[in-house]
Amino acid sequence: MKLILLATLVASLALPTRAHAHGSLKAAKPAAGAHIAEAPTSIHLLFSETPSLSLTSIRLLGPDGAEVPLGPLTRAADSESAVTTAIVGMLTSGVYTVRWQMAGDDGHPTRGSYRFTLALAPAMSGATMPAAQSHQNPISQPDEPGFGVESPAYVAIRWLQYGALLVIIGAIAFALVVLGFAQRLLTPPVVAAARERAAGIAVSAAVLLALTALLRLFAQSYALHGESLAPDLALLSTLLRVTQWGHAWILEAVATVIALVALANARRGREVAWKLAALAGGAIALSMALSGHAAASPTLRLLAISADTLHIVGAGGWLGSLLLVIAAGVPVALRGEDTQRWRVVASLVNAFSPTALVFASLTAVTGVFAAWLHLETIPALWQTRYGQVLLLKLAVLSVTAAIGLYNWQRVKPVLDAGPLGSRRLQRSSAAELGVGVIVLLLTAILVATPAGMDM
Repeated sequence: MKLILLATLVASLALPTRAHAHGSLKAAKPAAGAHIAEAPTSIHLLFSETPSLSLTSIRLLGPDGAEVPLGPLTRAADSESAVTTAIVGMLTSGVYTVRWQMAGDDGHPTRGSYRFTLALAPAMSGATMPAAQSHQNPISQPDEPGFGVESPAYVAIRWLQYGALLVIIGAIAFALVVLGFAQRLLTPPVVAAARERAAGIAVSAAVLLALTALLRLFAQSYALHGESLAPDLALLSTLLRVTQWGHAWILEAVATVIALVALANARRGREVAWKLAALAGGAIALSMALSGHAAASPTLRLLAISADTLHIVGAGGWLGSLLLVIAAGVPVALRGEDTQRWRVVASLVNAFSPTALVFASLTAVTGVFAAWLHLETIPALWQTRYGQVLLLKLAVLSVTAAIGLYNWQRVKPVLDAGPLGSRRLQRSSAAELGVGVIVLLLTAILVATPAGMDM
């Protein structure tokens, strides 16, 4: 199964694709590096994706470094992807710096700056024209903020979030699907005990998800607004009320609370609570897609968001439920009678295998679609940072293919033979989960890495 997954991913990379990524500056008026003799009355910026006005800003710095007053920022009449602002302050001859920040529906901010030179006629200005200074290309040399969505701290927050969410989805898949298949082979007390243990693990994961959601909100506010670690409540309110990223965060927060309540009730043996938890888990997965690359896709946006949501569900149903088999199912099985415990372990693994195949296939198909959507050309795989991280992720996934082959050849045949099969299962599962942790880290990096066309 893992070999099929790897082959599918490799084959998908042969497809040339169209791309999208974080917004970049495509054109500006006044242009970068321009030398003009007439004072401009406005600044007009065209981006590669539609900017959210509430997350977009323009500043104009004069020759002395002082900020030139500008009018309100509005969307330009000629394009949904362009913004404009009137220059209110007086201009003199000199070199001016335009600093901009924008973010699309995915909430990922991009910053940049460029210079233009104003050389007014002597009658219009008594200022001495300074020597021309070097200027930045606004597309290839964006300003890098001190803290942003690609910062290690923000990556760590997303890493923890994805890990917690995969545990929650894995617990739900384990309780409803894996144990659903296995319960005809297991006694009701074993099934109930395994579900109770899975719910307890998922409750801890839901608490972690709630804490990291708060950290993510503060990190996003700081990445967008900077200056102070203490978030500005007015800016925070604007972020949540008028941006898609904010709406996605609210969905995540509400769904996390519902999941926490549902899982706590599932821990008390209420089976209907698992279905409520499943709905909440799906909503959390959707919220992640709504604040990722898919949300800023210029084409096929609805399909991209749906695919990202299913990708998260598939990964949780695969790696997350594997964790629950080892952390919840096997310990319950080993508490049973010596004559029965190995049969119970074998029954759990045999029930997990077909569900893992389905979830891993779902992960593979949606991953192929994401690669097709986010990569521009085949050379983008090794010429862009996004492609390089994707290749590294693929290489790490290939390790799981080797582990899957080992499980098929060496572990599964001896599962019901005694302690040897259990020890092999625990070792191979620990290795596979370790690889999964690395894959999650690479995913957390990919989410904030601009794709091919913007690198």
